[in-house]
Amino acid sequence: MKKGKIIILAVVVIITAAFVFSPKKITYPDEVALGKDVLTEMSQRDLATVETSISNAQKRKRANKRENLNFKQIYENAIIMGDSMAMALLDYQLLNPNQVVSKRGRTVGNNEEDVAIVKGLSPQTLFLQYGLNDMPAFRGNIDGWIAAYEELINDLKASLPSTALYVIAITPLTSKGQSVNEYNHRYLEFNEALKTMCERLEIKFIDPGFLVDPNDMEQYQADGIHPGYSYFPKWLSYMADEADL
Repeated sequence: MKKGKIIILAVVVIITAAFVFSPKKITYPDEVALGKDVLTEMSQRDLATVETSISNAQKRKRANKRENLNFKQIYENAIIMGDSMAMALLDYQLLNPNQVVSKRGRTVGNNEEDVAIVKGLSPQTLFLQYGLNDMPAFRGNIDGWIAAYEELINDLKASLPSTALYVIAITPLTSKGQSVNEYNHRYLEFNEALKTMCERLEIKFIDPGFLVDPNDMEQYQADGIHPGYSYFPKWLSYMADEADL
């Protein structure tokens, strides 16, 4: 109990300092609610988890500071390649057609046409967003998926040696989204394997999952798999920040 009180006091001081002494005004509209949410959860968590909550809160601040920018300009020399998550950026007109190379249903093993297009465009920066369709396509075979993903990356690196590559995590799924098939509930396992692969290949792994709450269906479309519009400007903002665009 005493340890818990010490952790709470430490986090209160950290959060207060972050919000009060920040050199720039935070544009996040719910910064007060954000702090309350962190404080509410931390009494039931260990110190490492509390530190993660604080780190994610700081990342959300960064993402929200840039969410109203002109992403078509920011991503002028970048391409996002992948599945329906990438396609949403075109649906919402957040990026131009030449900045997204994707089709719904794509997997790392079913994207030869997209790979050829990306090689032809030769972007300075390339983000890879796969996984939603791969989990059922590979029937939960994580090792097989990682092997196919690594093959894709090696092919792209060989053809685009000057292109900076980034791998994006599978977006968190709601309970409804996880129940669509017998594999989706393992998305965290797939992400952990993806992160390990990136560390081995020395490629930056970007996980924007903290930007959406899988326990809140209002943040998602009816399928419980794809987030609603509000997620995507934050997603683009965070990825741009991570890639120094």
